[in-house]
Amino acid sequence: GPEIELKDAEGNVIPDGGAITNPDITFKIKEGTEKSDFSGIKEISIYKDSLNNSPYTTPKTLNGELEYIYIVRNEVYHLPGTPILPDGEYYARAIDMAGNERVSQFTVDTTDPDTSNIVVSPEPCGTNPTVTAKAVDSLTNISAAEFYIDSDTTTTPMTASDDAFDEKEETVKGV
Repeated sequence: GPEIELKDAEGNVIPDGGAITNPDITFKIKEGTEKSDFSGIKEISIYKDSLNNSPYTTPKTLNGELEYIYIVRNEVYHLPGTPILPDGEYYARAIDMAGNERVSQFTVDTTDPDTSNIVVSPEPCGTNPTVTAKAVDSLTNISAAEFYIDSDTTTTPMTASDDAFDEKEETVKGV
């Protein structure tokens, strides 16, 4: 079946299932070494949220091209000032001339996590406070947390209460 390689705006490869904060991405699709009735790319499409939905984009018909660079900002209609792809889970789907398909999933997440339950102790804190909070992201796992006091721009890293940043909801603590 076809091969799909996703790259972000800086040219870094996005792994299958990866998350990006800038939806200005490029797909490189390759299939076969010789154009024929059963080799080459037949169609490329993008789906949002589920492959069971209608395609998010009009499928691109290629009729047997062996390689194609799909530049999302040029292929996806979007109004000026609106995101190329809004936040969500997406599937890039390529079908070859023989009907084999390959799907690569990625998530666009441009929205910062929400924080709540912020507690600073002791109260009033003076110096060396302990800060705890709850961080929640609706699309991707929390990967780090930090805090700063007043207008000081020096940040203090926080740790996950379970010692691993690996969930969409984390309780964090910093000293």
